Amino acid sequence: MENLAVNGSSFCYHLNLKQNKVITGTYNFAALMEKQAALAKEEPQIGKGTVSEALLKELARKYDPSEMSQDDYNHFIEDLRKHDILGKSELNDIGLDRVVLGPSHLCSGGIEPNLSEDEKGIHTIADANGNALTWVEIALKRCTGLYDSIKKNALLKVSDILNQIAKLQ
Repeated sequence: MENLAVNGSSFCYHLNLKQNKVITGTYNFAALMEKQAALAKEEPQIGKGTVSEALLKELARKYDPSEMSQDDYNHFIEDLRKHDILGKSELNDIGLDRVVLGPSHLCSGGIEPNLSEDEKGIHTIADANGNALTWVEIALKRCTGLYDSIKKNALLKVSDILNQIAKLQ
């Protein structure tokens, strides 16, 4: 698995959680990198909102962090986006209906840092038995210096809010 590029394309797969199937394909890595470079020049859209007590109570009525389906988590993240707690740039790879796995998923050397054997198999909220707090904690452990700081900061916001909700329940 050293080089998955074939004729300028790289292998990829998508886990469709709703249909429980894997869709394989390829993508043009050079085109993706050009798009990423263009996006990097743009100012990231980061949420600037804060969580009021009223919003926290509303979220606590709607969501149980220890028992969330993927749809619940998607709606929770959308609620945070609607209240400008998370911005558009913070929504990438934070557990919405897709899972990004591949060579870049692991840190250099192919070893996931600070993960127990049980944690290594958790890539979705379903893998964490619906416990969004557990999933976010594991996702944060995977954020090393090699990962995007925007993703890590977004996960920290999500973790903080989920923990506050859990305290209210």
